[in-house]
Amino acid sequence: MVSTGYQNIPKERATGSFEVVDSALFHRRMGTNVIDRLENMVPGMLFDRTPGAPDPILIRGRSTIFGDASPLIILDNFPYEGDINSINPNDIESVTVLKDAAAASIWGSRAGNGVIVVSTKKGKAGKPNIQLNSNVTIRSRPDLYNVPVMSSKDFIEMEELMFGRNYYDSKLTNTFSWPVLSPLVELLDKVRSGDVDEVQARGQIDKWKTMDYRSDLTDYFYRTGVQQQHSLNISGRSDRQQYYLSAGLDKDKQHLLGNSNSRFTLRGQYGFKLYDGLEIDATMQLGQQRNTSSSNPGVNLNAGGLIGMYPYADLLDENGNALVIPHSFGAAIKKSISDQSGVDWSNRPYDDIRYSRYNTYLNDNLLQTSVRYRPLDWLTAELRYQFQQSSDDLNYLNDKESYFVRHRVNSFYQPTGTNKFPVPSAGYLEQRISGTRSHQGRAQLAVDKTWRQHDVHGILGWEIRDVLTKGLTSTFYGYEREGSLTNSQMNFGQSYKNSYNTSSSLIPNGQGISEMLDRFLSTYANLSYSYKSRYTLSASVRNDAANLYGVETNMKGTPLWSLGLAYQLSKEDFYKLEAVPVLKLRAT
Repeated sequence: MVSTGYQNIPKERATGSFEVVDSALFHRRMGTNVIDRLENMVPGMLFDRTPGAPDPILIRGRSTIFGDASPLIILDNFPYEGDINSINPNDIESVTVLKDAAAASIWGSRAGNGVIVVSTKKGKAGKPNIQLNSNVTIRSRPDLYNVPVMSSKDFIEMEELMFGRNYYDSKLTNTFSWPVLSPLVELLDKVRSGDVDEVQARGQIDKWKTMDYRSDLTDYFYRTGVQQQHSLNISGRSDRQQYYLSAGLDKDKQHLLGNSNSRFTLRGQYGFKLYDGLEIDATMQLGQQRNTSSSNPGVNLNAGGLIGMYPYADLLDENGNALVIPHSFGAAIKKSISDQSGVDWSNRPYDDIRYSRYNTYLNDNLLQTSVRYRPLDWLTAELRYQFQQSSDDLNYLNDKESYFVRHRVNSFYQPTGTNKFPVPSAGYLEQRISGTRSHQGRAQLAVDKTWRQHDVHGILGWEIRDVLTKGLTSTFYGYEREGSLTNSQMNFGQSYKNSYNTSSSLIPNGQGISEMLDRFLSTYANLSYSYKSRYTLSASVRNDAANLYGVETNMKGTPLWSLGLAYQLSKEDFYKLEAVPVLKLRAT
């Protein structure tokens, strides 16, 4: 069966392009979230696992230039407003991916990027069933030597060649932006000016040629990953009722040192048949996530400026102590200002793993109810309602010792001012709190009529949706975790002279508040006719209206329609091709 989120259609009757991942296929692969288990399972479904990727999931490529290209996520017949990673994959029965217009158009304007329909498990006939799943996955450190990078020897020879052709001269004399330069360029400049002996410098250069920063990354920035997944569910079904209760606990100690996440979920689903033809269902879902990430870029470590990352970088000494890597500005100006302010401006990436971190707390609560009444064998009336509330609390904390704080303190240092430190040499906390509350309701009639060689299936419905989104961003300078102290004397309206050049700037202040209320009203219909189970014609129409401010009335509604044709050629009497037992021609 193909689930569209509004109805279940036999595959033979579907005229659109779809892909069904059933329970056996979905649970064949280990993974703590839905996306991990879907990857490489669906043709035409593309995944970009790069952190911060603009398009983590695409169905049949990108369909918009500037808009959001994410597919619509449907969970048990309603759009899901939360984070898909909040769903426990062990609760999922099947996933259907709707790809083209005929398959996805029933969802209207939001279906332009494809639709992923997730159906969860329900109680099955028989005695009460108890399932316990527990697994631990241990993953070795990644092999960074598979990453194609220029060798230290080649990189140094390239820098020496460019230095000999005076490529770096304009950067060495740039006293406004003070661009970052590699240690080799700094050393060659000192040799040229006579500050360093050439023989001594050559010894250092020969040592650099034998070094590879991936060695330190592997030993100190990465670790063995451990992933735990535990779930327990109890389910059952009788003539009058069915139920499904589950709990899940997941923990993931990731490869990058300082990064981890955990999730706890509860789900309960209960269905009751009052009498023949009348059924009531209720579902409750609770989810909590905590994600922790440090200032550990791993193999993406960057020295900033124009040089990216040089492969001969030495990140730690033989005793495991963090070493300095250039960042933000040239070494000369940073040392000069640091000597005056007394605040170290050196960048030590390894130390920052414990001094800078992101903590994210996500909560997702969902309640869904439905009433179905079948007055006739071929007619079903249905009412559905869903309430969802989710929150996302992000804390970005930088201790006093972090490079983030020391960089900002020194950048705004005022050597001749009354207030020499407009930015306090203390911790920095940035909080981003967002929340979503949604109400969704639906009334629908469904017709399923079969007589002789004819099949007619259709739905007619009305839908309403109300989504409230709130956001709050706050920044706290001088933050101390002991006592939750902050500095209330910050002057964000004054422009301060930058310590490294003659320009001025305001102290960054991320204060902000937002609130948005969206209301949607939709009417939809879908009709499918089949003859001899060979020829199928389907049509779909939908009108979406929204409370768009400042738009003409006739632009607040978006009518959409689609047509589809299917011909089951393999069911014809003349079809004898055994090598291809099923052959269907489609047009949408």
